[in-house]
Amino acid sequence: MSKKVLDLEKGNSYLTEKVKALENTTKDQQFCSRSSTIEIRNIPIKDNETLDDLVSVVTGIGKIIDENITRADLRDLRRVPGKQGVPKPILAEFTNVNVKRSFISNTRNFNKKSKNKHDKLNTELIGISGTRMPIYVSEFLPLQMKKLLFRTQEFAKANGYKYYWTSNGIVYLGKKEGDKQIIVKSEQTLIDLQKTV
Repeated sequence: MSKKVLDLEKGNSYLTEKVKALENTTKDQQFCSRSSTIEIRNIPIKDNETLDDLVSVVTGIGKIIDENITRADLRDLRRVPGKQGVPKPILAEFTNVNVKRSFISNTRNFNKKSKNKHDKLNTELIGISGTRMPIYVSEFLPLQMKKLLFRTQEFAKANGYKYYWTSNGIVYLGKKEGDKQIIVKSEQTLIDLQKTV
């Protein structure tokens, strides 16, 4: 019986590792298929919204952040389901990864230079009428990666880490400026870090 239990434990451990490896492969494939895509959140939905309206949002943000975007730079553009009670996010797929990286980088730089939160990227700046709302721009992440980013955010707040971010589909964590960045491969990374806190 003892030998059978050991064999079952070994088999279970092997299968657990296999599942993790498959999940990572799936996650990588999902990100690679959308590697030039960004997600724009908090843009109110217009009545009878058209593709031209969405193009106008992306090019409008581009003008504010000093990134010249034309319709030719966009391969795909659409609203996708999101959280209930908030506007559906916009997915904008660029024709190449470099444009995506530059767009995100310029957005971050614009927001860093802003003196207060009202000066950061918002709907008023791109000419959308109504209540001024902040606009959030980030790289597209598959659901599994979004969950990992959320867990990392919770961990950072609870454990005194100042920074958490994503780049090219990888989640990073930093205690303070100048510290070595930590790659968060899975929730296990956070569990292991918790032991050292």
